[in-house]
Amino acid sequence: MTDWKTYRGQVWTPARVPVVKREYNEGYKLSDDSNPVFSTDFVGKVNQPITDTHQPCGYWGASLAANVVLSKILKSSALTDFTTFTKVGYWPHAVTSVTSDRLDFSSVLTRFNGYTHPDWIGYFYKDFGEGFFGLNFIHEFSMPWLFETYALYFPYSICNRFRWAGHPILPPNGIEIDCYKGFSVAARLRINFASPQVDLNMWGETYVRVTRNLDLVTVETFREAAKINLIGTTSYTIPANETYRYMYIAATGWDDYGIYQEQIKGHIQNVYLYGYGLSWNGCTPVDISGSGEYALVSNGLTLLLSVNEAELPYDQVPVTINAINRTHTQGIKVISITKN
Repeated sequence: MTDWKTYRGQVWTPARVPVVKREYNEGYKLSDDSNPVFSTDFVGKVNQPITDTHQPCGYWGASLAANVVLSKILKSSALTDFTTFTKVGYWPHAVTSVTSDRLDFSSVLTRFNGYTHPDWIGYFYKDFGEGFFGLNFIHEFSMPWLFETYALYFPYSICNRFRWAGHPILPPNGIEIDCYKGFSVAARLRINFASPQVDLNMWGETYVRVTRNLDLVTVETFREAAKINLIGTTSYTIPANETYRYMYIAATGWDDYGIYQEQIKGHIQNVYLYGYGLSWNGCTPVDISGSGEYALVSNGLTLLLSVNEAELPYDQVPVTINAINRTHTQGIKVISITKN
């Protein structure tokens, strides 16, 4: 048995850990911290209370707040290792080199008749799993200008069903980015065959950024990897609630006529996938892949958050959000702060 004299005179200060009690059992109902005032009119009871309403005393539903940082984060580069992609169709004859971060091609046919020559259709693709590409992301890559006289191909696409992998009889289901060059016009990019076109760098490598924020897809082109000098930008609206699973790289472009057949040469390299992350009190950002609950751990404490993805201020990244437990603030609400 411990001798109390050993600890006599010492002051113990217990560490208080904030805990939010979400509901309280009032006997005849459950009230919660969003509406803590309730009636005490117990009709038919002998002993009536001396007040007709209950005002919360504050021991439950304590106010909590935390400064949470929303930032852009880089996902693993191994995700876009081209040696892990699958080759389909004509590609074995057209690709000259495949490494982890670059794909080169020299004789990709374009503008051919896909109905009469389906064996000329070719592309690289990877299945990342259902819903991997969520409602908000940033993708970057680089490519050269298209020098051929009259050509069309798809350097990069994110979708669930890539119509150009077969016959284009269905509408786009995702984000299909094509590179088109006519006889007397410069090569340009566009989204889903519907957006305005955006220029490429005619004098060297073009650095491309693809941003998806809910229903808005934006493509920007730059002259350098640091992405300082903007060449141009274009946007297109897609369904706000769709998520995607496939990535297609450098797919052939074709039509019903096949009058102008061109063998194009080019490459695509350094594909980077960025998402968004939340951090707190200096912890490593946690990837936010959708609405739900996320735990941030720092200095022996765990901050549990509720996230509403559609309300996050992606256009302000990086941004600090003062989140509380009463309501969602810019898409974030504190659930609890507990000691590990």
